[in-house]
Amino acid sequence: MKIQFPNIAIVGTGAMGRGIAQIAAQAGSQVFLLDANPGAADAAKLGAAVNSFVSGTAKSLNITIDAKSAPGLGLEDFMAAEEDPTTLLGKVNISATAK
Repeated sequence: MKIQFPNIAIVGTGAMGRGIAQIAAQAGSQVFLLDANPGAADAAKLGAAVNSFVSGTAKSLNITIDAKSAPGLGLEDFMAAEEDPTTLLGKVNISATAK
């Protein structure tokens, strides 16, 4: 079956946007998520990948966390994250793929 929409952009990563993104990704489309809140699109992608794995539609889940700049994260970053985990969002790239 040919993919009718190879690329899809979704504005808003609330419940509806995440649901549409998950269905489109499962159908084989490349999905681009946009949201006004920093980190929201990445969180939605992560959630969709985890959901695919937990629901059994994906057999494997790969989550990567990379520092945006060298030398990476230090103890002070993690101590600050204990108070407010969102402090790490601007310092790392988080990606997840489910297959």
